[in-house]
Amino acid sequence: MIHCWRLEADGSANVAGLHLLAMEKLISCIQDAMYDEQIYSHLIHETLSFHSDMCQLYDYPASEPSCIHVLTAEDPFKRWLHIEKKSG
Repeated sequence: MIHCWRLEADGSANVAGLHLLAMEKLISCIQDAMYDEQIYSHLIHETLSFHSDMCQLYDYPASEPSCIHVLTAEDPFKRWLHIEKKSG
């Protein structure tokens, strides 16, 4: 996976590699985090913040695969909605 960290002239490979790494980490921990509402809510907040920063500061295309895709998979998204409804 070293090739995804090779910098292109515009830095796009570095940003894409960072996003892939974040997605892999999120996939590996999301199932455990979903069982604790406080941890899961924090994970959602941090993930949305990360995605926003990547898009705004580094011009990461919103159409590319991102951590948002992980959060909006069926089970994580249902849990997210449940927490939102409960706290709303």
